[in-house]
Amino acid sequence: MFASPFGPSSGAYHGGNARESPASRAALVPQNNGRIYLATSAMKTIGQYARVLLLCLLAASGPLAWGQTALGGPKPKGQKAGKDTANLPLVDTLSGADGAAADTVNIDSINQAKMTAYQARLEEMQQLRERDSLRQAALEERLAKLRTKDGRTKARIEQQLQEIREREEGRKALMRLRIDSLRSHVQGIPVLGPEQDTLFLIYSSLGPFSARDRATSATQRILDIFEDDSYDFSPDSMRISLDNGYYTVLYTRTPILGVSEIDGVWNDKQPEELARHYATVVGENIATAREANSLYQWLKRVGIFLAILLTVILSAYGLSRLQRVVRYRVTLKLRHRISELHVGNYVLVSKQQKLRIFNIGLSILRYMILLLMIYIGLLYIFNLFPFTRQWVNTLVDFITSPIQNILLGIWGYVPNLFTILAIVLIMRYVLRTVKYFFREMEAGKLHIRKFHRDWAMPTYNIVRILLYAFTLILIFPYLPGSDSGFFKGVSVFLGVLFSLGSSTAISNMVAGLVITYMRPFRIGERIKIGEITGDVVEKSMLVVRLKTAKNEEITIPNSMVLSSTTTNYSAHARKQGLILHTMVTIGYDVPWPKVHEALIEAAEMTTHVAKMPRPFVHQKSLDDYYVAYELNLYTHAPTRMAAIYSELHANIQYTFAMRDIEIMSPHYRVVRAEGEGATTVPVPEELGEKRE
Repeated sequence: MFASPFGPSSGAYHGGNARESPASRAALVPQNNGRIYLATSAMKTIGQYARVLLLCLLAASGPLAWGQTALGGPKPKGQKAGKDTANLPLVDTLSGADGAAADTVNIDSINQAKMTAYQARLEEMQQLRERDSLRQAALEERLAKLRTKDGRTKARIEQQLQEIREREEGRKALMRLRIDSLRSHVQGIPVLGPEQDTLFLIYSSLGPFSARDRATSATQRILDIFEDDSYDFSPDSMRISLDNGYYTVLYTRTPILGVSEIDGVWNDKQPEELARHYATVVGENIATAREANSLYQWLKRVGIFLAILLTVILSAYGLSRLQRVVRYRVTLKLRHRISELHVGNYVLVSKQQKLRIFNIGLSILRYMILLLMIYIGLLYIFNLFPFTRQWVNTLVDFITSPIQNILLGIWGYVPNLFTILAIVLIMRYVLRTVKYFFREMEAGKLHIRKFHRDWAMPTYNIVRILLYAFTLILIFPYLPGSDSGFFKGVSVFLGVLFSLGSSTAISNMVAGLVITYMRPFRIGERIKIGEITGDVVEKSMLVVRLKTAKNEEITIPNSMVLSSTTTNYSAHARKQGLILHTMVTIGYDVPWPKVHEALIEAAEMTTHVAKMPRPFVHQKSLDDYYVAYELNLYTHAPTRMAAIYSELHANIQYTFAMRDIEIMSPHYRVVRAEGEGATTVPVPEELGEKRE
């Protein structure tokens, strides 16, 4: 019995309940009863035969016009639009079968989904072809039996034969066109040699066997032939045979693979030519594999392996010795020649650090060379043995794939990089232009109504931050990985983290903006915030720094400055002057003009006190035992406030002492006898006037 060339099951098309192929059915028909078979088949399949007649009518116009119409190209003359499907039902069904399987996942599902329906249509075309071939044989037999004088019948038979040949050419052209349209979607299944290298690809099924079944069966049979040591393999024993319309690749009598006409169309070859090609490839591959796995080759591989291993070990030892020699010679010769690396007055790298960096670099270079040698050695070792050769590409990919991806990523990113550079360059010049105008405002050269000069640079800083943010928004879509979910997730996480962790800082920044445009104080002014008095040394977006009279630097957050009362001692000191004041309490026994005179004299003696307006005295209260006198004086040096008060108090003590005035608040307990004139009221002469 014939061994089936279609797949793993021998005799799949013969005997039992096995399915019969169109080729086997055709082979069972006696050649001398072709006419009876044609009549019977035509009566049973009248619908299919009508479609054959339609194909014959189209084939008469030539295979080129048929193929163009099937593909939606130029229509034959006189054909109306929209009539393609009516004239070519087979083409329509093939197109539908091809488009219905466009979303498959893996190789098997892609091939199966795209080829199952298509295979059924091809089998239908094959049936038509077999019937045409039977009819052609019957017509040729009839033509041979005709007499020479029967020219009309002979011409009619020859015309029918020509129509059959044209129809066959049309079917082949259509088959090639449809398969060409499937090439970009269907992936071939590889047939592997003994050393797991790909010999050729199988795209189509054959009978009940899928492309994967055929490839797996052929791979196993090739491996069985390779491992069979009962005979010496000879590529000359590879042959092909034609059985039931299919070519079979055999080694002696062992079938390996069946080749159909569809396989030939997929490979753009005739079935016989493709079968011979497969036989040559399989034979040469098995012969090469057997030679490569001979005892001599294995001993040769082991010897090369040991040589490579010994070379790597000796190289590692030699690199270690070389590193020690170089380190010793460099340290010995350059120890006194190496100088320190200075950045200004700072020693950035000392001599010892330079030597240490050199030794570390030398060690890194040694390990890099060693790893490179091991990597190259592994490539050679893996390539020696057949069962490890498949690892060579994987090992190469470990190095080449990342480098290739990086280079391709850089090359693909070049247009975006130029876009980013253009955006940055434009924004840089915009920022320079904005800075120029604000500098002019600060210098007083450019005036804007109701815009103070000291607002210029703070406003510029705000505009700069906004321009930076706008630039980042423009650049963000061009950053590598900006469309990835990970990049977006990290951006959102950092945004939430910044928002939650910088609430206090943001409140201080907002308060800083408000303070800037409120203008409550400027740098260098003497102010009082809450209970803290000092000179403003720094005013930023977050804090205000004050320097007290004790040389203490106090940092106050802007939010606290905004919520506290601020006293500015320097705001009017430049023009009108700041009024400093102090208070003394003197008893009623001292005439008040005398006290006024002493206080004003003390003020005029004090340094940094303005001559005009003159100092003046207020009597703040008349208490039970004393009078409260407040001395007021003008100064244009508010930052010298502590020194002025100190000197003023000293001068008050001096002037009062010169006038025999005690600086005290006497408390009296008086027991007066009736009729006595004891009193604390000064005499009129002391007051500078007389009583009436």
